[in-house]
Amino acid sequence: MFVEFTDETLRRFLSDLREALLGRGSTKPLHITVRGPYRGNPPRAKEFERLQEALLGLGVRLTGSGRFDTSKGHVVFMRAESSAFREIWWKPDFPQREFGFNPHLTIYETSKLKNAQLVEAFLKNQRINIHTSGVRLSLYTARQLELISVEPPQALGRLSTPTDYGAVDPLSLIDKAKALSAQLEVERTA
Repeated sequence: MFVEFTDETLRRFLSDLREALLGRGSTKPLHITVRGPYRGNPPRAKEFERLQEALLGLGVRLTGSGRFDTSKGHVVFMRAESSAFREIWWKPDFPQREFGFNPHLTIYETSKLKNAQLVEAFLKNQRINIHTSGVRLSLYTARQLELISVEPPQALGRLSTPTDYGAVDPLSLIDKAKALSAQLEVERTA
């Protein structure tokens, strides 16, 4: 189960930032994973509504950055905060005792540690602080390495709310991200 952003301007900004850093588009939806994976059926509509209600009105703040390693390489992310996350969090593949509590929005993935470190440092230096109340829960199923949205009808409605971007200059930030990406591209070919 994902937290997704309903504000089109914010989604576009985050997509543009990710694309600028990667130097290409991404087919993965922008999201914060808060539950799953489910081995059986996902929660019923009533449970989904309860989880959605816990999130609505509280919003999400994206602030700071971090990095972790996977078997495929390195992931750079923006930290995601919401007072609802502890209530709705359930990730059996990443128990909190072992992995901690780390809600995040993945922004950059690479096999090169140096590139990941540079992108993480870049995001930290930008002092990004975004808050939005425009969020919703979405169910996804993985089929042949594709993510397919499975939205219950109860999840729709009452979702369009204003977004406070904090101290972010989107155009300047995207230009800086593109400049960094050009440097990373040089390192990829060296």
